[in-house]
Order: sequence, then C-alpha cells, then structure tokens
Amino acid sequence: MEINQQRRHKFSRSVILWSRKHRRHFAWRSRRTPYRIFIAETILRRTTSKAAGRVFNKIIRKYPSIHRLARSSSEELSEDLRPIGLYYQRSIGLIQAAKFIEERHCGNFPKTLEELLKVPHIGEYAARCILSFGMGDPVPVVDSNVIRVTSRVFRDILGEQPSVKQVIEFLSGIIPQKDHQLLNYGLIDLGALVCTYRSCNSQKCPVSGICEFKNTSCLISD
Repeated sequence: MEINQQRRHKFSRSVILWSRKHRRHFAWRSRRTPYRIFIAETILRRTTSKAAGRVFNKIIRKYPSIHRLARSSSEELSEDLRPIGLYYQRSIGLIQAAKFIEERHCGNFPKTLEELLKVPHIGEYAARCILSFGMGDPVPVVDSNVIRVTSRVFRDILGEQPSVKQVIEFLSGIIPQKDHQLLNYGLIDLGALVCTYRSCNSQKCPVSGICEFKNTSCLISD
C-alpha cells in the first residue's frame, strides 16, 4: 500500500475511533430520519447548536411530518422559531420545501443529491447531511470545520485554502461504507472542539501524528 494510501486510511480510522468516544450528542443525532435531519439543518443554519437545541424538540413534536409541516401556518411557525432568529425566513423555507416534497415526491425525500438539490431551500450541505445521516448513504458532509481539519492534516496535498469541491472529492476517496456517519460527525466535531479556527490541541487530536499543520505551525491550546 502506498504511503499516501496508508496515511489516508489512518486518518479515516483514527477519526472514526475518536468519534465513537468524543462526538457531541444532540437531539437530532439520537434518532435520525431524513425529516429530522432536514429540520435540524434548517434550524442550525447561521446559529449555534446550543440555540438550535432550544427549539428542535418542540418543532418535531408540533410538526412531526412533512405533511403536517406543509399545512402549517407561516405565522405560527415563525413564532415557534423566534428564539433562534431569522424566524420568518426559516418558516417560509421549511414550508416551501415541505410543500415541494409533498407535491413532487408524495412526501418522501428524494434519494439522490441531484434531486435533493432541486428542493427549495435545501443546499448541498443540508442535502449531504440528509443522505448520510438520514438515509445512510456514504457521502462526505463538508462544512467549514471539516475543511479546516482535512486541509490542515493534508496541507501538502490540498494546499492551504482548498475549495469545498476539492475537499468533497478528497473525502469521497476515503469515506467508508459502514462508518461514514461516524467519520462525518467526527470531522465536524474535531473542528468544533479540537482543531478550531484560532488554535489546535495536538495533545487531544487523534490525527496529530500525520498532520502537516501540526508539524509546521500548530499552536497548542489548553
């Protein structure tokens, strides 16, 4: 096996093992369906996980299905979403997406990235979350945290500022069939907890031994 292949395999395996023990636990991660992931990603957009957690369970209880959501009042839904801000935009987006899925797909979420991207207000990140976390399809989920972790570890391959497309292509080559959800959650959480924007804690990082950034400029934080 080539050195690069060994390194990529070690990266994937190490993140998965770390994820089993250290990934964060949220309501939308405990029981995963396409609908719950769709609601969570809409709520999480441009807000914190802590804020999203204040309204997620209430929204799921009150609007338990695409059909119920499609028939909801935007004014009432806006009030339910008020604690996290952008409540009017979120309510309109949720209802329009729900109506589209109900009318075009009989209330079932499309099963491909191409079709999910046709749903109003579902972007590529949310679509990939729905596929991986909601449907069990092995696709990379790439946000700013994932880009930071991956590009730091593989700076010699990806460069200092790779595009989202480059990181998706790179991770597509190493994502496993079985544990892709653990890898995706692990990369997201590593970027949030260990390999942050301001610094990285190499003592707690499971991939520090193969990290190009750590070997050149990593600042150890407490």
